[in-house]
Amino acid sequence: MTKHPKNYTPLIPLVGFIAGLTLQLHQQANSLFFCCIIALLAAIGMCWRYWLRTYSSRMILIATLTCSAGYLIGSYHATIWEQKERALMSSTFNVTGYVSDVVPLLSRPYLAAVHITIESLEQADNPHNYQQSLLLHYIPCKQAPPVGATAAFTAIKPAKKLPAGEFTQYVRKNNIVHQLFSKHDMAAYNYTAAPALTLQTRCRQWLSTVRARFYQGIMATLSPLSKLYAGLMFFGTKEAGSDDIRTLFTRWGLAHFLARSGLHIVIFVFLVSLLLRVVPVHKRIKDLFLFIICIIYDALSWSSVSFLRAWLIAILIIVRKFLGRHTSYLHLLSLSCIGILAYNPCHLISLDFQLTYALTFTLTLLGDLFNKPTASKPALKA
Repeated sequence: MTKHPKNYTPLIPLVGFIAGLTLQLHQQANSLFFCCIIALLAAIGMCWRYWLRTYSSRMILIATLTCSAGYLIGSYHATIWEQKERALMSSTFNVTGYVSDVVPLLSRPYLAAVHITIESLEQADNPHNYQQSLLLHYIPCKQAPPVGATAAFTAIKPAKKLPAGEFTQYVRKNNIVHQLFSKHDMAAYNYTAAPALTLQTRCRQWLSTVRARFYQGIMATLSPLSKLYAGLMFFGTKEAGSDDIRTLFTRWGLAHFLARSGLHIVIFVFLVSLLLRVVPVHKRIKDLFLFIICIIYDALSWSSVSFLRAWLIAILIIVRKFLGRHTSYLHLLSLSCIGILAYNPCHLISLDFQLTYALTFTLTLLGDLFNKPTASKPALKA
């Protein structure tokens, strides 16, 4: 039997990167960690020519460097977030932006959380950039503005203390810089006056409006029960009454089918690829069309970590096919994991991230373990 080559090298930088983020998130052994890194790099520099000749030494070097990168990236995100939050605690500030989403609260159905995507934040002696961060405004559902409306808030009162506990990770993961609970939290607010928005912000505002109108148009043509399933499975949002459906599916152990995840993007890509087989065009044109369709689907729905993981891998596979490269699935999975964590390290301690990547890596490794090619028979001599 021939030996089946398996390359698990991508797991080494991934494990090193996650180890560095874990050290930073738990704030353990900071000085000891950097002392070990400096000592190891000094040892590598002393025996550079001989030490790097072996495979194990190169892997140790890669793991050490990625661990340092993970720690530094996590420290950078934590430091910037704390500096921004402390700056907002100094004095009142003004915010202009647009409504990117309106989410009714499941615990209090009469209230809605209005997501304000910040275009500009004005505060005395504040040098930080808050563009594309979120401001949450809790307001009665009857008074909630439509998605895409411009927003202007004047003299917002600063918070008295920083978020603590698990709530800290929640606001950091969702890029929330402030929350407004009552009319006394600001001097005034307006959802009708149009502030001067930049072209880039107007494009995002238009995209949010198109997404909301597209969703409302689709929901208007469906029955009440179909709305619940379509919102949960294909758009990643919740309609009123969806908790009863989720309870029923949980009782039968099928709740994961309702939470839009990698399974749904795989089904979506498979169905589109199946339909494209009957179209008589070049294969590269089909891959390009599938690439565009995946981007449009992501833009017109509400994203999640599991959906983002599958979407990134689908995009990477399409790009790989378009370029004619043969990169293993494990490489693409590791690349997407490092990319998501580098963009927002707080995903590491979120349950949805842990479950989606733990399950996907387990299935991938088990598939490599049992996927052994049959030995080729020797050719018969004439």
